[in-house]
Amino acid sequence: MATAPHMPDEIVSEILTPLLKLPDEVFSDTSVKPLLAPGYSSSAYLQVCKAWFRVATPLLYNVVILRTTSQANALAAVLESHKEIGLFIKKLRVEGGFGNAMKIILSSTTGVTDLYLTLGIYGGDNVQGLCAGLSLINPRRVILVDEMAKPRKNKATALLEQTLDCQIPRWDKLKTFHFPYTDVNHNSISKQRAAAIALALTKSPTLEILVINLGRLFLPYLRKLIDMPSFKLFHCLPLAVFPDPITASMFRAQPQWISDSFHRSIENDPDLKARIHCIAVPPSTEESMKDNCVQVENLPGLSIIRHTTWPTGTALNVNANCVRVKNLTDFTRIGETTASTVTALNVDLYSDHSQACSMTIDPKVLLPFTSLINLYWSSEGIEFSPAPPPGFSALKKLETLTIAREMFPGPALLSNKLNLTLPCLRELELHEVHIPAAISFTKRHGAQLVHLTASTEICIAIEVFDLCPNLHTLTVTPARQIALPDYFLVRSTPHVSLRKIRFSTTHITFKPMFENLRPERFPSLKEIQAADIEWPTTERMIKKNTWIPLSEILRHKGIKFTNRNGVGGSGGRAS
Repeated sequence: MATAPHMPDEIVSEILTPLLKLPDEVFSDTSVKPLLAPGYSSSAYLQVCKAWFRVATPLLYNVVILRTTSQANALAAVLESHKEIGLFIKKLRVEGGFGNAMKIILSSTTGVTDLYLTLGIYGGDNVQGLCAGLSLINPRRVILVDEMAKPRKNKATALLEQTLDCQIPRWDKLKTFHFPYTDVNHNSISKQRAAAIALALTKSPTLEILVINLGRLFLPYLRKLIDMPSFKLFHCLPLAVFPDPITASMFRAQPQWISDSFHRSIENDPDLKARIHCIAVPPSTEESMKDNCVQVENLPGLSIIRHTTWPTGTALNVNANCVRVKNLTDFTRIGETTASTVTALNVDLYSDHSQACSMTIDPKVLLPFTSLINLYWSSEGIEFSPAPPPGFSALKKLETLTIAREMFPGPALLSNKLNLTLPCLRELELHEVHIPAAISFTKRHGAQLVHLTASTEICIAIEVFDLCPNLHTLTVTPARQIALPDYFLVRSTPHVSLRKIRFSTTHITFKPMFENLRPERFPSLKEIQAADIEWPTTERMIKKNTWIPLSEILRHKGIKFTNRNGVGGSGGRAS
């Protein structure tokens, strides 16, 4: 192993700590996470030189998360060969039973201060080693999780629960315990477990803080904890971090984010109320959005709303002067008053379906919008007429155009009649549109597009990779009875700018498409995203998951395969 030029260990530690130290938020996170291979190995830092090995080893092993049997076996093998490494482990997260390896691990990590355990264990898991090893440690904090909606009931979970019931009173350093149960989704299994663990906690000689999730009511058997000499408070997590958003939505938050019923259940118990501490959290995104959408423009008789923040996920995701219109009168009035200052516009225009003919709009209504950058357009039964004169030019600064709906009786903004030049257009989203008009429109502007959202039918018809050579992002949406061909990603010449492809439908035969993809034909492509990917969350689910093999195909080509949230395997292609 080579030796780097001498550098004080303190400086090396400052360099490596941000790279190797795992935040407590990650260690204590109780939400369900996909079980995927990491993009790199942190142990690579140990191989730089002897000095880095010496400093990095304690940092690397300070927090250990075990999610699979192979990880537990590997750690047990390391600890058997190098017992001193066990002294570095202070936080240990165990997401399974993991057999006899756990006894080896726990016997070597007697200095563990934080322990994470789950009762979501399959019947075939072996918890003998884990249960035998719990008596060998003495943690200060224990985080217990369980599957609230459908808790598992088998010999493994019963043995682990019984071991915890016996061991909790014996941990004489225990200060904080994360209690997973509430009265929400309370069934016979979770009720029995909650009561048994609560009883064990009342026997703890040192417990100070119980972390609980808010429910409709305060669980009565937890009331006994305040009679313990060591106990200080209940630390209540807000509904915003409830693992089940549907359950969380059942509650109407109070100023301190306590549900009305929970508040009433403690109101008449001043001793209990004094021991409860709740975290205040920011309002939800939806509520924040409402707060940002209430400023009504002071134009007499004009029903427009001026926004400071637009809903995330739309083309108008901007902090700008945004106006929303829902009728032609308002649209025309804006053109006569404030159009030159509007930079973002949301238009929803629908004609009266009882009328046989469509509603016509003079194209000149677009001319005053000289500063418009973002346009969201949805219309039905609308058409521009008469055709504009030669040389007509509008929306010269428009950069982002979203057509949400424009079908009956034909195209409006996409119409060839308008023949909009749109020299600054860079992003185009096409959803429910008149297909022939959309194809024609995209062909006129394809060369300048950086981001495109279009249906499979449009992408195939325009030969998207040839027509859009500057494209960075392509989002493919479904089309009725139109499937992407296996050769969709086959090219004879490189497309050098494309970085990401999104498929908002999974009605695609991905395997032959990915097998036909030659990475040298897309040298900048780093990620392919599919909306409905469901990654495995447990070791047992990996074998049955159909997305893992597809991810492996792309991984060997240096491309990440991710779900709608951007979570997925690593590509590792050199930049």
